[in-house]
Amino acid sequence: MKSRPLDFCKYPGEWVISCNNHVIAHHKDLTKIRDALVKCKTTPTLTKVPKEEILIF
Repeated sequence: MKSRPLDFCKYPGEWVISCNNHVIAHHKDLTKIRDALVKCKTTPTLTKVPKEEILIF
């Protein structure tokens, strides 16, 4: 079974922590969610979602 890519469009301007292809925490202030980093049993992914849609080419 293939995993689906995460949809970060729900979190504009926020920090998002994902673990095992699931969002486990999100907030505009990273210090509010940093405890979620240690809860992940594997290597978590930390992403800053831009406020506006951007095009990278």
